[in-house]
Amino acid sequence: MRFAHVFALILALASVATAADAVPADKDSFHVFVLMGQSNMAGSGQPILEEYREPATRVLTQAPDLSWSGAKTPLDQARGSGMSPGESFARHYAELHPGVTVGVIQCARGGRGIKELAKGGKDRDGAPNYDDSLKRILAAAKQGTLMGMLWHQGETDAGDAEYVTHLAALVADLRADLGEPKLPFICGELGRYAGWTSGFNSRIGAAPREIPRCAVATTEGLLDLGDKVHFSGFSAEILGARYLMEFEHLVEPELATRFAPTLADITARMLARDAGWKVILNGGMDEGVSRPFAWDGIWTGKGTLAITRDTSTSVSAPAAMRIASVGGPAQGSVGQAMRDVAGKTITVKAQAKNAGFTGCRIEVSGLDGSWKQAFSQTVIDASAARAWTAFSGSYAIPANVPNCRIAVAVDGEGAAWIDDVTVDVAETPPAPAGSNLLVNPGMTDGDAIPSAWTAVWAGTGKIASVRDTQVFKVAPAALRVESVGGTANGNVSQGLEGVAGKRVRITGWVKSDGVVATTVGLGSFDANWKSLAWETIQAVGTGAGSEWTQFDKTVAVPAGAVHVNLGMCIDGDGKAWFDEVAVSVVP
Repeated sequence: MRFAHVFALILALASVATAADAVPADKDSFHVFVLMGQSNMAGSGQPILEEYREPATRVLTQAPDLSWSGAKTPLDQARGSGMSPGESFARHYAELHPGVTVGVIQCARGGRGIKELAKGGKDRDGAPNYDDSLKRILAAAKQGTLMGMLWHQGETDAGDAEYVTHLAALVADLRADLGEPKLPFICGELGRYAGWTSGFNSRIGAAPREIPRCAVATTEGLLDLGDKVHFSGFSAEILGARYLMEFEHLVEPELATRFAPTLADITARMLARDAGWKVILNGGMDEGVSRPFAWDGIWTGKGTLAITRDTSTSVSAPAAMRIASVGGPAQGSVGQAMRDVAGKTITVKAQAKNAGFTGCRIEVSGLDGSWKQAFSQTVIDASAARAWTAFSGSYAIPANVPNCRIAVAVDGEGAAWIDDVTVDVAETPPAPAGSNLLVNPGMTDGDAIPSAWTAVWAGTGKIASVRDTQVFKVAPAALRVESVGGTANGNVSQGLEGVAGKRVRITGWVKSDGVVATTVGLGSFDANWKSLAWETIQAVGTGAGSEWTQFDKTVAVPAGAVHVNLGMCIDGDGKAWFDEVAVSVVP
Protein backbone atom coordinates (compact mmCIF):
# COMPACT_ATOMS: atom_id res chain seq x y z
CA MET A 1 0.00 0.00 0.00
CA ARG A 2 2.79 2.36 0.88
CA PHE A 3 4.51 1.75 -2.49
CA ALA A 4 1.20 2.22 -4.32
CA HIS A 5 0.61 5.48 -2.46
CA VAL A 6 4.06 6.81 -3.32
CA PHE A 7 3.69 5.74 -6.93
CA ALA A 8 0.34 7.52 -7.17
CA LEU A 9 1.90 10.64 -5.68
CA ILE A 10 4.68 10.56 -8.26
CA LEU A 11 2.15 10.24 -11.05
CA ALA A 12 0.17 13.15 -9.65
CA LEU A 13 3.27 15.37 -9.48
CA ALA A 14 4.23 14.39 -13.02
CA SER A 15 0.71 15.27 -14.13
CA VAL A 16 1.01 18.72 -12.53
CA ALA A 17 4.40 19.31 -14.19
CA THR A 18 3.04 18.21 -17.57
CA ALA A 19 -0.02 20.42 -17.18
CA ALA A 20 2.20 23.42 -16.44
CA ASP A 21 3.95 22.87 -19.78
CA ALA A 22 0.76 22.18 -21.74
CA VAL A 23 -1.22 24.50 -23.98
CA PRO A 24 -4.39 25.49 -22.08
CA ALA A 25 -7.67 24.14 -23.41
CA ASP A 26 -9.16 27.63 -23.02
CA LYS A 27 -7.89 29.88 -25.84
CA ASP A 28 -8.43 32.96 -23.68
CA SER A 29 -5.88 31.60 -21.19
CA PHE A 30 -3.17 31.16 -23.83
CA HIS A 31 -1.71 34.53 -24.88
CA VAL A 32 0.50 34.31 -27.96
CA PHE A 33 3.19 36.81 -29.00
CA VAL A 34 5.18 36.85 -32.24
CA LEU A 35 8.89 37.77 -32.27
CA MET A 36 10.19 39.14 -35.58
CA GLY A 37 13.29 40.94 -36.84
CA GLN A 38 16.95 40.05 -37.01
CA SER A 39 19.76 38.93 -34.71
CA ASN A 40 19.00 40.92 -31.55
CA MET A 41 15.43 39.58 -31.50
CA ALA A 42 16.59 36.13 -32.64
CA GLY A 43 18.70 35.94 -29.50
CA SER A 44 22.30 37.19 -29.36
CA GLY A 45 22.57 38.65 -25.86
CA GLN A 46 25.27 37.23 -23.63
CA PRO A 47 25.85 36.41 -20.86
CA ILE A 48 22.73 34.29 -20.46
CA LEU A 49 21.19 34.97 -17.07
CA GLU A 50 21.14 31.87 -14.89
CA GLU A 51 17.34 31.74 -14.55
CA TYR A 52 16.94 31.67 -18.33
CA ARG A 53 18.73 28.34 -18.69
CA GLU A 54 15.68 26.45 -17.47
CA PRO A 55 12.14 26.59 -18.86
CA ALA A 56 10.07 29.41 -17.39
CA THR A 57 6.82 28.90 -15.52
CA ARG A 58 3.85 29.25 -17.89
CA VAL A 59 5.96 30.33 -20.87
CA LEU A 60 6.00 28.07 -23.94
CA THR A 61 7.80 28.36 -27.25
CA GLN A 62 6.62 27.04 -30.58
CA ALA A 63 8.98 24.78 -32.55
CA PRO A 64 9.11 24.84 -36.38
CA ASP A 65 7.00 21.66 -36.35
CA LEU A 66 4.30 23.69 -34.52
CA SER A 67 4.68 21.78 -31.22
CA TRP A 68 5.03 23.65 -27.92
CA SER A 69 7.53 23.20 -25.09
CA GLY A 70 8.85 25.12 -22.10
CA ALA A 71 10.75 28.23 -23.18
CA LYS A 72 14.44 28.50 -22.35
CA THR A 73 17.37 30.39 -23.86
CA PRO A 74 17.87 30.52 -26.77
CA LEU A 75 14.28 30.15 -27.95
CA ASP A 76 15.45 28.81 -31.32
CA GLN A 77 18.36 26.48 -30.59
CA ALA A 78 19.38 26.39 -34.27
CA ARG A 79 19.39 30.15 -34.94
CA GLY A 80 19.92 31.88 -31.61
CA SER A 81 23.00 31.99 -29.41
CA GLY A 82 21.83 34.04 -26.47
CA MET A 83 19.13 36.15 -24.89
CA SER A 84 16.37 37.91 -26.79
CA PRO A 85 14.23 40.77 -25.45
CA GLY A 86 11.27 38.55 -26.35
CA GLU A 87 12.15 36.07 -23.60
CA SER A 88 12.32 38.80 -20.97
CA PHE A 89 9.01 40.20 -22.22
CA ALA A 90 7.28 36.79 -22.00
CA ARG A 91 8.50 35.92 -18.51
CA HIS A 92 7.52 39.24 -17.01
CA TYR A 93 4.20 39.21 -18.87
CA ALA A 94 3.45 35.83 -17.26
CA GLU A 95 4.25 37.31 -13.84
CA LEU A 96 1.78 40.14 -14.51
CA HIS A 97 -0.92 37.68 -15.65
CA PRO A 98 -1.02 34.83 -13.09
CA GLY A 99 -3.85 32.90 -14.75
CA VAL A 100 -2.32 32.97 -18.22
CA THR A 101 0.13 30.77 -20.15
CA VAL A 102 2.28 32.71 -22.61
CA GLY A 103 3.18 31.34 -26.03
CA VAL A 104 6.12 32.75 -27.97
CA ILE A 105 6.68 32.22 -31.71
CA GLN A 106 10.32 32.95 -32.65
CA CYS A 107 10.32 34.11 -36.29
CA ALA A 108 13.37 36.42 -36.17
CA ARG A 109 16.32 35.71 -38.48
CA GLY A 110 19.82 37.06 -37.95
CA GLY A 111 21.33 39.28 -40.64
CA ARG A 112 18.09 39.71 -42.63
CA GLY A 113 16.95 43.00 -44.08
CA ILE A 114 13.34 44.12 -44.00
CA LYS A 115 12.85 43.24 -47.67
CA GLU A 116 13.80 39.61 -46.93
CA LEU A 117 11.29 39.50 -44.07
CA ALA A 118 8.42 41.34 -45.76
CA LYS A 119 5.58 39.78 -47.75
CA GLY A 120 6.88 38.42 -51.05
CA GLY A 121 10.48 38.53 -49.83
CA LYS A 122 12.79 35.56 -50.12
CA ASP A 123 15.52 34.45 -47.78
CA ARG A 124 19.05 34.01 -49.10
CA ASP A 125 18.35 30.26 -49.42
CA GLY A 126 15.14 30.97 -51.36
CA ALA A 127 12.76 30.24 -48.47
CA PRO A 128 9.78 32.60 -48.06
CA ASN A 129 10.34 34.07 -44.58
CA TYR A 130 6.99 35.85 -44.43
CA ASP A 131 4.98 32.85 -45.59
CA ASP A 132 6.76 30.53 -43.16
CA SER A 133 6.09 32.92 -40.28
CA LEU A 134 2.45 33.36 -41.28
CA LYS A 135 1.92 29.59 -41.29
CA ARG A 136 3.25 29.31 -37.75
CA ILE A 137 1.23 32.26 -36.45
CA LEU A 138 -2.03 31.02 -37.98
CA ALA A 139 -1.48 27.61 -36.42
CA ALA A 140 -0.94 29.20 -33.01
CA ALA A 141 -4.05 31.37 -33.44
CA LYS A 142 -6.15 28.19 -33.51
CA GLN A 143 -4.86 27.29 -30.05
CA GLY A 144 -4.59 30.65 -28.34
CA THR A 145 -5.25 34.38 -28.54
CA LEU A 146 -2.86 36.53 -30.58
CA MET A 147 -1.88 39.43 -28.35
CA GLY A 148 0.89 41.27 -30.17
CA MET A 149 4.00 41.39 -32.35
CA LEU A 150 7.43 42.35 -31.06
CA TRP A 151 9.82 43.65 -33.73
CA HIS A 152 13.53 44.48 -33.51
CA GLN A 153 15.30 44.95 -36.82
CA GLY A 154 17.21 47.63 -38.66
CA GLU A 155 20.94 47.00 -38.35
CA THR A 156 20.92 45.87 -42.00
CA ASP A 157 18.71 48.80 -43.05
CA ALA A 158 20.14 51.60 -40.91
CA GLY A 159 20.65 53.85 -43.94
CA ASP A 160 17.16 53.38 -45.40
CA ALA A 161 15.39 56.76 -45.32
CA GLU A 162 12.07 55.04 -46.15
CA TYR A 163 12.36 52.38 -43.47
CA VAL A 164 9.20 53.33 -41.56
CA THR A 165 7.17 53.23 -44.79
CA HIS A 166 8.44 49.71 -45.50
CA LEU A 167 7.75 48.69 -41.89
CA ALA A 168 4.20 50.06 -42.05
CA ALA A 169 3.55 48.00 -45.18
CA LEU A 170 4.83 44.83 -43.49
CA VAL A 171 2.63 45.41 -40.44
CA ALA A 172 -0.43 46.11 -42.62
CA ASP A 173 0.16 42.88 -44.55
CA LEU A 174 0.50 40.82 -41.38
CA ARG A 175 -2.60 42.27 -39.78
CA ALA A 176 -4.62 41.71 -42.95
CA ASP A 177 -3.42 38.14 -43.47
CA LEU A 178 -4.06 37.30 -39.82
CA GLY A 179 -7.44 38.98 -39.74
CA GLU A 180 -6.26 41.07 -36.77
CA PRO A 181 -6.45 44.74 -37.87
CA LYS A 182 -5.73 46.06 -34.37
CA LEU A 183 -3.01 43.62 -33.30
CA PRO A 184 -0.53 45.65 -31.18
CA PHE A 185 2.91 46.15 -32.71
CA ILE A 186 5.91 47.05 -30.51
CA CYS A 187 9.26 47.90 -32.10
CA GLY A 188 12.52 49.14 -30.65
CA GLU A 189 15.40 51.47 -31.27
CA LEU A 190 18.80 50.14 -32.29
CA GLY A 191 21.50 50.32 -29.65
CA ARG A 192 22.54 53.90 -28.92
CA TYR A 193 26.07 52.63 -28.17
CA ALA A 194 26.93 53.07 -31.88
CA GLY A 195 26.89 56.44 -33.59
CA TRP A 196 25.74 54.91 -36.89
CA THR A 197 22.36 54.06 -35.35
CA SER A 198 21.33 57.65 -34.59
CA GLY A 199 19.72 58.30 -37.98
CA PHE A 200 17.71 55.10 -37.79
CA ASN A 201 16.57 55.84 -34.24
CA SER A 202 15.35 59.29 -35.25
CA ARG A 203 13.27 57.67 -38.00
CA ILE A 204 11.86 54.75 -35.99
CA GLY A 205 10.48 57.24 -33.48
CA ALA A 206 7.93 58.20 -36.15
CA ALA A 207 6.55 54.65 -36.41
CA PRO A 208 3.56 55.25 -34.06
CA ARG A 209 2.40 58.07 -36.36
CA GLU A 210 2.52 55.80 -39.41
CA ILE A 211 1.39 52.53 -37.81
CA PRO A 212 -1.81 52.35 -35.69
CA ARG A 213 -1.56 50.61 -32.30
CA CYS A 214 2.23 50.87 -32.34
CA ALA A 215 4.80 51.86 -29.71
CA VAL A 216 8.61 52.13 -29.64
CA ALA A 217 10.89 50.91 -26.85
CA THR A 218 13.90 53.07 -26.08
CA THR A 219 17.46 51.71 -25.83
CA GLU A 220 18.77 54.64 -23.78
CA GLY A 221 21.61 53.57 -21.49
CA LEU A 222 21.82 50.00 -22.80
CA LEU A 223 25.19 48.42 -23.59
CA ASP A 224 26.55 46.02 -26.19
CA LEU A 225 28.85 43.01 -26.20
CA GLY A 226 31.69 45.18 -27.46
CA ASP A 227 30.75 44.74 -31.14
CA LYS A 228 28.53 47.86 -31.36
CA VAL A 229 25.71 45.72 -32.77
CA HIS A 230 24.34 43.22 -30.24
CA PHE A 231 22.95 43.97 -26.80
CA SER A 232 24.57 42.33 -23.81
CA GLY A 233 22.47 39.76 -21.98
CA PHE A 234 21.96 42.24 -19.15
CA SER A 235 20.69 44.91 -21.56
CA ALA A 236 18.51 42.40 -23.44
CA GLU A 237 16.74 41.72 -20.13
CA ILE A 238 16.07 45.45 -19.69
CA LEU A 239 14.97 45.92 -23.30
CA GLY A 240 12.43 43.10 -23.06
CA ALA A 241 10.97 44.69 -19.94
CA ARG A 242 10.77 48.02 -21.78
CA TYR A 243 8.90 46.32 -24.62
CA LEU A 244 6.46 45.02 -22.03
CA MET A 245 5.98 48.47 -20.51
CA GLU A 246 5.21 49.92 -23.96
CA PHE A 247 2.74 47.09 -24.61
CA GLU A 248 0.98 47.66 -21.29
CA HIS A 249 0.78 51.42 -21.86
CA LEU A 250 -0.88 50.64 -25.18
CA VAL A 251 -3.22 47.82 -24.09
CA GLU A 252 -3.54 47.64 -20.29
CA PRO A 253 -2.55 51.00 -18.74
CA GLU A 254 -3.44 49.88 -15.22
CA LEU A 255 -0.86 47.06 -15.45
CA ALA A 256 1.76 49.51 -16.71
CA THR A 257 1.47 51.34 -13.40
CA ARG A 258 1.83 48.06 -11.52
CA PHE A 259 4.85 47.03 -13.60
CA ALA A 260 6.74 50.32 -13.23
CA PRO A 261 8.53 49.39 -9.94
CA THR A 262 9.55 46.03 -11.41
CA LEU A 263 10.99 47.72 -14.49
CA ALA A 264 12.93 50.15 -12.31
CA ASP A 265 14.35 47.27 -10.27
CA ILE A 266 15.32 45.26 -13.38
CA THR A 267 16.99 48.32 -14.89
CA ALA A 268 19.02 49.14 -11.78
CA ARG A 269 20.21 45.57 -11.25
CA MET A 270 21.08 44.86 -14.88
CA LEU A 271 22.84 48.19 -15.49
CA ALA A 272 24.96 47.53 -12.41
CA ARG A 273 25.94 44.14 -13.83
CA ASP A 274 26.68 45.68 -17.22
CA ALA A 275 28.86 48.36 -15.64
CA GLY A 276 30.89 45.64 -13.92
CA TRP A 277 31.70 43.87 -17.17
CA LYS A 278 35.06 45.36 -18.13
CA VAL A 279 36.72 42.72 -20.36
CA ILE A 280 35.48 39.22 -19.43
CA LEU A 281 33.07 37.87 -16.82
CA ASN A 282 33.44 35.18 -14.17
CA GLY A 283 37.07 34.29 -14.86
CA GLY A 284 37.29 32.71 -11.41
CA MET A 285 34.21 30.53 -12.09
CA ASP A 286 32.65 31.92 -8.88
CA GLU A 287 29.16 32.22 -10.39
CA GLY A 288 26.94 29.55 -11.85
CA VAL A 289 25.15 26.39 -10.85
CA SER A 290 25.75 23.39 -13.09
CA ARG A 291 27.83 25.47 -15.52
CA PRO A 292 30.03 28.54 -15.04
CA PHE A 293 28.05 31.73 -15.64
CA ALA A 294 28.90 33.74 -18.81
CA TRP A 295 30.82 30.95 -20.56
CA ASP A 296 27.98 30.57 -23.05
CA GLY A 297 29.72 30.21 -26.41
CA ILE A 298 29.84 26.44 -26.94
CA TRP A 299 30.97 25.02 -30.28
CA THR A 300 31.56 21.39 -31.19
CA GLY A 301 33.12 20.29 -34.44
CA LYS A 302 33.12 16.61 -33.49
CA GLY A 303 31.63 14.49 -30.73
CA THR A 304 30.10 15.83 -27.53
CA LEU A 305 31.54 18.04 -24.79
CA ALA A 306 30.18 18.43 -21.26
CA ILE A 307 30.82 21.83 -19.64
CA THR A 308 30.40 21.82 -15.87
CA ARG A 309 31.23 23.95 -12.86
CA ASP A 310 33.44 21.70 -10.74
CA THR A 311 33.34 22.58 -7.03
CA SER A 312 35.62 19.67 -6.06
CA THR A 313 38.63 20.60 -8.19
CA SER A 314 39.84 24.19 -8.40
CA VAL A 315 42.86 26.38 -7.80
CA SER A 316 40.87 29.08 -6.06
CA ALA A 317 37.61 28.31 -4.29
CA PRO A 318 34.80 27.82 -4.97
CA ALA A 319 35.07 26.20 -8.42
CA ALA A 320 36.78 25.66 -11.75
CA MET A 321 35.39 25.04 -15.23
CA ARG A 322 35.61 21.40 -16.32
CA ILE A 323 35.47 20.44 -20.01
CA ALA A 324 35.13 16.74 -20.76
CA SER A 325 34.54 14.59 -23.82
CA VAL A 326 31.47 12.36 -23.68
CA GLY A 327 31.35 8.90 -25.26
CA GLY A 328 34.57 9.21 -27.27
CA PRO A 329 36.87 11.77 -28.90
CA ALA A 330 35.56 15.30 -29.33
CA GLN A 331 36.66 18.65 -30.69
CA GLY A 332 35.24 21.98 -29.65
CA SER A 333 35.44 25.03 -27.43
CA VAL A 334 33.65 27.09 -24.82
CA GLY A 335 34.10 30.85 -24.60
CA GLN A 336 32.64 34.29 -24.14
CA ALA A 337 32.77 37.75 -25.67
CA MET A 338 35.53 40.17 -24.71
CA ARG A 339 34.58 43.80 -24.31
CA ASP A 340 36.54 46.85 -25.48
CA VAL A 341 39.75 45.14 -26.60
CA ALA A 342 39.89 46.26 -30.25
CA GLY A 343 43.17 48.01 -30.97
CA LYS A 344 44.61 46.99 -27.57
CA THR A 345 47.24 44.48 -26.50
CA ILE A 346 45.78 41.88 -24.16
CA THR A 347 47.57 39.64 -21.69
CA VAL A 348 45.67 36.48 -20.77
CA LYS A 349 46.53 34.68 -17.54
CA ALA A 350 44.99 31.41 -16.37
CA GLN A 351 45.49 28.25 -14.36
CA ALA A 352 44.89 25.01 -16.28
CA LYS A 353 45.39 21.27 -16.18
CA ASN A 354 44.71 18.63 -18.81
CA ALA A 355 43.93 14.94 -18.37
CA GLY A 356 43.91 13.16 -21.70
CA PHE A 357 43.13 15.71 -24.39
CA THR A 358 45.73 15.86 -27.16
CA GLY A 359 45.10 19.59 -27.38
CA CYS A 360 44.05 22.10 -24.71
CA ARG A 361 44.43 25.76 -25.59
CA ILE A 362 43.14 29.21 -24.73
CA GLU A 363 42.48 31.09 -27.95
CA VAL A 364 41.38 34.60 -28.88
CA SER A 365 39.59 35.34 -32.15
CA GLY A 366 37.71 38.15 -33.82
CA LEU A 367 35.33 39.10 -36.60
CA ASP A 368 35.79 42.30 -38.60
CA GLY A 369 33.11 44.79 -39.58
CA SER A 370 31.90 42.51 -42.40
CA TRP A 371 31.52 39.58 -39.93
CA LYS A 372 34.40 37.64 -41.43
CA GLN A 373 37.07 36.06 -39.25
CA ALA A 374 39.93 38.52 -38.95
CA PHE A 375 42.19 36.47 -36.68
CA SER A 376 42.40 33.38 -34.48
CA GLN A 377 45.36 33.10 -32.16
CA THR A 378 46.45 30.62 -29.48
CA VAL A 379 47.70 32.66 -26.51
CA ILE A 380 48.08 29.75 -24.05
CA ASP A 381 48.88 26.10 -24.83
CA ALA A 382 48.08 23.94 -21.82
CA SER A 383 48.17 20.61 -23.66
CA ALA A 384 51.11 19.32 -21.58
CA ALA A 385 49.79 20.55 -18.20
CA ARG A 386 49.25 17.31 -16.28
CA ALA A 387 48.89 19.24 -13.01
CA TRP A 388 47.59 22.74 -12.25
CA THR A 389 49.93 25.15 -14.06
CA ALA A 390 49.95 28.94 -14.34
CA PHE A 391 50.09 30.34 -17.89
CA SER A 392 50.33 33.75 -19.50
CA GLY A 393 50.21 34.94 -23.11
CA SER A 394 49.76 38.23 -24.99
CA TYR A 395 48.33 39.33 -28.33
CA ALA A 396 47.77 42.68 -30.07
CA ILE A 397 44.11 42.86 -31.20
CA PRO A 398 43.66 44.70 -34.52
CA ALA A 399 41.72 47.95 -34.21
CA ASN A 400 39.20 47.05 -36.93
CA VAL A 401 37.95 43.93 -35.12
CA PRO A 402 35.12 44.93 -32.75
CA ASN A 403 33.74 41.41 -32.21
CA CYS A 404 36.31 39.52 -30.15
CA ARG A 405 36.08 36.32 -28.09
CA ILE A 406 38.15 34.23 -25.74
CA ALA A 407 37.68 30.46 -25.72
CA VAL A 408 39.08 27.27 -24.25
CA ALA A 409 39.53 24.79 -27.11
CA VAL A 410 40.11 21.05 -26.73
CA ASP A 411 40.44 18.04 -29.00
CA GLY A 412 40.78 14.36 -28.28
CA GLU A 413 39.39 12.38 -25.37
CA GLY A 414 39.73 13.42 -21.76
CA ALA A 415 38.99 16.24 -19.34
CA ALA A 416 40.50 19.66 -18.69
CA TRP A 417 40.06 22.26 -15.97
CA ILE A 418 40.43 26.06 -16.24
CA ASP A 419 40.46 28.55 -13.37
CA ASP A 420 41.49 32.11 -12.48
CA VAL A 421 41.24 33.52 -16.02
CA THR A 422 42.11 37.21 -16.27
CA VAL A 423 42.57 39.51 -19.27
CA ASP A 424 44.67 42.63 -18.79
CA VAL A 425 44.45 45.38 -21.43
CA ALA A 426 47.12 47.87 -22.51
CA GLU A 427 47.49 50.29 -25.39
CA THR A 428 49.19 48.84 -28.47
CA PRO A 429 52.29 50.91 -29.27
CA PRO A 430 52.12 52.82 -32.58
CA ALA A 431 54.38 51.99 -35.49
CA PRO A 432 57.89 53.44 -35.09
CA ALA A 433 58.33 56.99 -36.32
CA GLY A 434 59.54 57.21 -39.89
CA SER A 435 58.37 53.70 -40.80
CA ASN A 436 55.32 54.76 -42.84
CA LEU A 437 55.65 53.61 -46.45
CA LEU A 438 52.93 55.95 -47.68
CA VAL A 439 53.38 59.43 -49.08
CA ASN A 440 51.09 62.10 -47.56
CA PRO A 441 49.35 59.71 -45.12
CA GLY A 442 47.65 62.52 -43.18
CA MET A 443 46.49 64.34 -46.35
CA THR A 444 48.42 67.42 -45.22
CA ASP A 445 49.77 68.16 -48.72
CA GLY A 446 47.85 69.07 -51.82
CA ASP A 447 45.19 71.50 -52.91
CA ALA A 448 41.91 70.20 -54.36
CA ILE A 449 43.35 66.65 -54.44
CA PRO A 450 45.68 65.19 -51.76
CA SER A 451 49.19 64.74 -53.08
CA ALA A 452 50.06 61.11 -53.98
CA TRP A 453 46.37 60.08 -53.84
CA THR A 454 45.77 60.77 -57.50
CA ALA A 455 45.30 57.25 -58.91
CA VAL A 456 41.54 57.09 -59.52
CA TRP A 457 39.81 54.02 -60.99
CA ALA A 458 36.11 53.55 -61.66
CA GLY A 459 34.55 50.24 -62.63
CA THR A 460 31.10 51.82 -63.02
CA GLY A 461 30.03 55.44 -62.81
CA LYS A 462 32.40 58.24 -61.88
CA ILE A 463 34.68 58.57 -58.81
CA ALA A 464 36.36 61.73 -57.48
CA SER A 465 39.34 62.18 -55.13
CA VAL A 466 39.00 65.31 -52.95
CA ARG A 467 41.12 66.87 -50.20
CA ASP A 468 38.48 67.77 -47.61
CA THR A 469 39.54 70.50 -45.16
CA GLN A 470 36.14 70.54 -43.40
CA VAL A 471 35.80 66.86 -42.41
CA PHE A 472 38.85 65.06 -41.04
CA LYS A 473 40.04 62.87 -38.19
CA VAL A 474 43.17 64.95 -37.62
CA ALA A 475 43.65 68.45 -39.03
CA PRO A 476 44.17 69.84 -41.59
CA ALA A 477 42.41 67.47 -44.02
CA ALA A 478 41.18 64.02 -45.01
CA LEU A 479 40.89 62.18 -48.32
CA ARG A 480 37.28 62.16 -49.53
CA VAL A 481 36.33 59.57 -52.15
CA GLU A 482 32.88 60.20 -53.64
CA SER A 483 30.57 59.10 -56.39
CA VAL A 484 29.76 61.77 -58.97
CA GLY A 485 26.33 62.00 -60.57
CA GLY A 486 24.88 58.82 -59.09
CA THR A 487 25.93 55.29 -58.18
CA ALA A 488 29.55 54.35 -58.80
CA ASN A 489 32.07 51.65 -57.96
CA GLY A 490 35.77 52.40 -57.79
CA ASN A 491 38.72 53.50 -55.69
CA VAL A 492 41.52 55.95 -55.07
CA SER A 493 44.85 54.24 -54.46
CA GLN A 494 48.54 54.63 -53.78
CA GLY A 495 51.29 52.19 -54.73
CA LEU A 496 53.66 50.63 -52.19
CA GLU A 497 57.32 49.85 -52.90
CA GLY A 498 59.51 47.11 -51.46
CA VAL A 499 56.82 45.09 -49.68
CA ALA A 500 56.75 41.88 -51.78
CA GLY A 501 57.12 38.83 -49.56
CA LYS A 502 56.79 40.90 -46.38
CA ARG A 503 54.15 41.37 -43.70
CA VAL A 504 52.72 44.86 -43.50
CA ARG A 505 50.59 46.51 -40.85
CA ILE A 506 47.95 48.90 -42.21
CA THR A 507 46.22 51.36 -39.91
CA GLY A 508 44.03 54.42 -40.26
CA TRP A 509 40.53 55.86 -39.96
CA VAL A 510 37.45 55.76 -42.19
CA LYS A 511 33.89 57.10 -42.16
CA SER A 512 31.15 57.29 -44.78
CA ASP A 513 27.86 58.95 -45.63
CA GLY A 514 25.10 57.97 -48.04
CA VAL A 515 24.00 54.68 -49.56
CA VAL A 516 27.53 53.47 -50.08
CA ALA A 517 29.63 50.50 -48.97
CA THR A 518 33.21 51.39 -48.12
CA THR A 519 36.31 49.20 -48.18
CA VAL A 520 40.01 49.64 -47.49
CA GLY A 521 41.88 46.95 -49.41
CA LEU A 522 45.38 45.88 -50.42
CA GLY A 523 45.74 44.51 -53.95
CA SER A 524 48.81 42.59 -55.14
CA PHE A 525 49.52 42.03 -58.86
CA ASP A 526 52.20 40.48 -61.07
CA ALA A 527 54.15 42.37 -63.75
CA ASN A 528 51.18 42.12 -66.15
CA TRP A 529 48.73 43.42 -63.51
CA LYS A 530 47.19 40.00 -63.02
CA SER A 531 45.70 39.82 -59.54
CA LEU A 532 47.63 37.71 -57.04
CA ALA A 533 45.76 38.58 -53.86
CA TRP A 534 43.22 40.97 -52.39
CA GLU A 535 43.14 41.61 -48.65
CA THR A 536 40.22 43.48 -47.11
CA ILE A 537 41.62 45.68 -44.35
CA GLN A 538 38.30 47.26 -43.37
CA ALA A 539 34.75 46.95 -44.68
CA VAL A 540 31.98 49.35 -43.67
CA GLY A 541 28.48 48.34 -44.77
CA THR A 542 25.87 50.68 -46.20
CA GLY A 543 24.46 52.97 -43.52
CA ALA A 544 27.01 51.89 -40.91
CA GLY A 545 29.75 54.48 -41.33
CA SER A 546 28.49 57.78 -39.90
CA GLU A 547 31.28 57.92 -37.30
CA TRP A 548 35.05 57.56 -37.61
CA THR A 549 36.10 53.91 -37.42
CA GLN A 550 39.69 52.81 -36.88
CA PHE A 551 41.22 50.01 -38.92
CA ASP A 552 44.32 48.01 -38.05
CA LYS A 553 45.31 44.79 -39.80
CA THR A 554 48.52 42.94 -40.57
CA VAL A 555 48.66 41.00 -43.87
CA ALA A 556 51.25 39.07 -45.88
CA VAL A 557 52.12 40.36 -49.36
CA PRO A 558 52.80 37.61 -51.95
CA ALA A 559 56.48 37.15 -52.73
CA GLY A 560 55.82 37.42 -56.47
CA ALA A 561 54.02 40.76 -56.26
CA VAL A 562 55.37 43.44 -58.59
CA HIS A 563 52.60 46.00 -58.10
CA VAL A 564 51.03 46.51 -54.66
CA ASN A 565 48.30 49.14 -54.27
CA LEU A 566 46.45 50.32 -51.17
CA GLY A 567 42.96 51.25 -52.31
CA MET A 568 40.22 53.36 -50.72
CA CYS A 569 37.08 51.94 -52.32
CA ILE A 570 33.41 52.89 -52.49
CA ASP A 571 30.42 51.13 -54.03
CA GLY A 572 27.13 53.03 -54.21
CA ASP A 573 25.91 56.59 -54.12
CA GLY A 574 27.72 58.59 -51.44
CA LYS A 575 31.11 59.49 -50.07
CA ALA A 576 33.76 58.18 -47.71
CA TRP A 577 36.61 59.82 -45.83
CA PHE A 578 40.04 58.36 -45.01
CA ASP A 579 42.67 59.86 -42.74
CA GLU A 580 45.88 59.14 -40.83
CA VAL A 581 46.63 56.07 -42.96
CA ALA A 582 49.88 54.21 -42.24
CA VAL A 583 51.65 51.20 -43.74
CA SER A 584 54.70 49.70 -42.03
CA VAL A 585 56.67 46.47 -42.41
CA VAL A 586 56.47 44.22 -39.35
CA PRO A 587 58.42 41.07 -38.40
